[in-house]
Amino acid sequence: MIEICFREHIINVNILVDDVNSSTTIYSYYPFNQERCKDTTPIVYDRYKNGVFERNTSSFPKKLSNLWMCPLEMVVWEIPGFLSIDNQNEISGIEVRYLETLADIMNFTLKAVFSPKARGTVFENGTITGAFKLINDGIGDVMAGVTLCLELRTRHFACSNEYKRTYFVVLLKRSKTYHNLETLLLPFDKTSWLLILLFFIGKWILRNISEHNSSINFGEMSKRIGIFVWIFSILIIRSSYEGSVFKFMHNRPRKHLPQSFEEANKSGYTFFCESINYGLIQDFTNLSNNLKPLDLSPLQFLEEFLKFDKDEKYAAIIEEMTLGIYNQDYTKLERFYMIKKPILQYPLCLYMPKFSFLTEEFNKHIENLNANGLTKERYHIVVNDELKRNSSKIKPVKVKYLKGTFGFLQTFLGISFGIFILEVFSRRICLFSKIVFKNIVGRLSRKKRIGTVL
Repeated sequence: MIEICFREHIINVNILVDDVNSSTTIYSYYPFNQERCKDTTPIVYDRYKNGVFERNTSSFPKKLSNLWMCPLEMVVWEIPGFLSIDNQNEISGIEVRYLETLADIMNFTLKAVFSPKARGTVFENGTITGAFKLINDGIGDVMAGVTLCLELRTRHFACSNEYKRTYFVVLLKRSKTYHNLETLLLPFDKTSWLLILLFFIGKWILRNISEHNSSINFGEMSKRIGIFVWIFSILIIRSSYEGSVFKFMHNRPRKHLPQSFEEANKSGYTFFCESINYGLIQDFTNLSNNLKPLDLSPLQFLEEFLKFDKDEKYAAIIEEMTLGIYNQDYTKLERFYMIKKPILQYPLCLYMPKFSFLTEEFNKHIENLNANGLTKERYHIVVNDELKRNSSKIKPVKVKYLKGTFGFLQTFLGISFGIFILEVFSRRICLFSKIVFKNIVGRLSRKKRIGTVL
């Protein structure tokens, strides 16, 4: 009977046996002890005699606080970066690291059970495949592998509390850089170029009028003022343009890319995702014809996405954790651009057989690990910040780099303006000096004549 209870994941079992001396002996079983693992041998737990328990303990003993290095079977499959299996059937990866943390706390060892059909799927009609089927058939004690907590799965399996949250992000291929002609034209927008064109057309019209129509005379002063306005405007336009070109080339911007999932969808992008997440993403995003699944592992999915035509409007929906793993092992991240805002997020959970006795104990330790920040430490995955940089946004140039240049330009403009003003009013100044000089000379000559006469 105890074997059946253990097989059905029932460990809180007490057997009461009445003795001849009006006492009751209480038996229980300890599936994990110093001598054996999965032991179902009844052991005396307490005695009840004369209305008193001899040991005065709780109704059921604690049986899972120490598993005495007994092996727990972990259903695994190859997920490069997350779960790796070498030639000696040794497993490694961040998912294994987390289970090893629980193993250190509860004092058990991990024994890998390999799933030939990877994670598998739980369908609405109750069909179960892959690693889920192994757990459902009683092969394996726990399953971990970046597995989302979904309501459909909890109908058939015991599910732990959330130990990590994963985010689905939209990934685009880097846009092309601007070619030389675009670099020369883009610092000014269309309105600026139109105003400059009108400015030159106006100058050309005035010049033709003054040259071909002798009846119209703008006057010498008007011409000088017009020349001053023209030269000063050219200096301003030129300095603004050169500063914009320098700023544009310094930041090396790329062509515009969508800044949100909605913008990418409206722009006609075709989205690709892993086949295992296809149904989930389709239900959430309401993408119909624009979403296509690829039956590949996460890292293989990224490699395949890189091969797509860069000129086509293709986007990938993938977990941010996958990018972190890819960031650690590959050097091609500069070819991606990630939209900052995730489109959805889901918790990750451990799955066990239905009514598993490990669920409650795992949940207690998972909560402690989350509260102490140890989960975050075990899942220390860094997504390259360059992925999140807005590829079409121009970085502002720091003022200190241009301060000297603009200071020199302002000084030059000030001196030029001063010289021009002096030149404009030179004739009047000369006339005024002649009048003053003649007046002074005249007075002096009259005084001389008067002195001579006297």
